[in-house]
Amino acid sequence: VGHKCHTMHGHSYRVVVEVGGPVREDGMIIDFNDIDYWVTQEIVHVCDHQTLNTIPGIENATLEVFGPWIFARLEPRVPNLESVTIYEGPHSRVTVRRG
Repeated sequence: VGHKCHTMHGHSYRVVVEVGGPVREDGMIIDFNDIDYWVTQEIVHVCDHQTLNTIPGIENATLEVFGPWIFARLEPRVPNLESVTIYEGPHSRVTVRRG
């Protein structure tokens, strides 16, 4: 209460997924299409055009809560996931790293 973001408002987010690890025989660490698929399934389809505060796990939809939530949803599905960075604008971002 009293914070400028306390009332209902919207954002467009940008998410950057970083992977690491050994390069496979096909020259990739992971196929970008696989990353795109899991981001779409686990993040976009769940969050797009939704009130984030109603989604279990991100009831307090700050970047500091949203970033770890995204990482936790992608970690079991994206091999060699190193970090997830979520941008709320050009200067506001949170990075969640493995460990």
